[in-house]
Amino acid sequence: MIGPLLPKTAIIACLLGLGLAGCTQTPDGTASPSGPGRTGESSVDAGADRVETLMRLGDYTLAGGDTATAISLYRRAHLLEPNAVAPLLRLGASLSRLGSYEQAAGAYRTALEINPGNPEVRRGLGNALIALGRPREALDYLDAAAQSGGADPRLLNSMGVAHDMLGQHDQAQRFYTRGLSQRPTDLTLKSNLALSRSLEGDHGDAIRLARESAAHPQATARHRRTLAMILTFADREGEAADVLRTVEEEGDIPRQLAYFERLKRIPASGDRAAAIGGAGAPAIAN
Repeated sequence: MIGPLLPKTAIIACLLGLGLAGCTQTPDGTASPSGPGRTGESSVDAGADRVETLMRLGDYTLAGGDTATAISLYRRAHLLEPNAVAPLLRLGASLSRLGSYEQAAGAYRTALEINPGNPEVRRGLGNALIALGRPREALDYLDAAAQSGGADPRLLNSMGVAHDMLGQHDQAQRFYTRGLSQRPTDLTLKSNLALSRSLEGDHGDAIRLARESAAHPQATARHRRTLAMILTFADREGEAADVLRTVEEEGDIPRQLAYFERLKRIPASGDRAAAIGGAGAPAIAN
């Protein structure tokens, strides 16, 4: 039992060693030291060191799967350095990972007040709004991010998802295709393009693209579920069940197929995309 507790114990020890236990939060969300502190350059340097250490600890715990602890660490870093954008970016991404999209959007909005032109902040806020089912508002921030920072494959994927949720599949597919021209092996872009084609009724090409993604050595369970979903939309439930057997327990397959069937019965493609969460919205990277 001692082994699994060591990483968190080590983190707490580090925090105590940094002297952070005496730092409290004021009602407006800023940091206020409750114990004796230093003034002048030495205090500023020490504060910067603490923030850097907290960020490293947050990254370490996040990589280890402890998202809740990482969020606490990033929040503490923000309190110590409220005008820094980096802690807020990581905080927003971590909150999104937990599905706390409203809080994530709040973190990105705070970062946007600090640096209104930051494309990563705009992209993060756009992704949170997509997850909240607000694609039209999301596109305002995603378009601004593209204008200020250029459209990389991640941003193009997000823009495609937003357009799919609006039922604008032709536009969505142009963004996915642009992303694939920059990164031809991106499985998320290809899987999202497949789902977008399926949403507009082009099941043949959708299945071809989805099979290519699902068969790739780096394919995840999400890519295979997307293939199963597309097969269900094409009335090929038997093949869909075969695909699901590679990622689901046998007893869970009927429930998953029933979910896909409910989605298939949604008549408007944009509404169907929104019910899915967009064409692969859970795969949007923050």
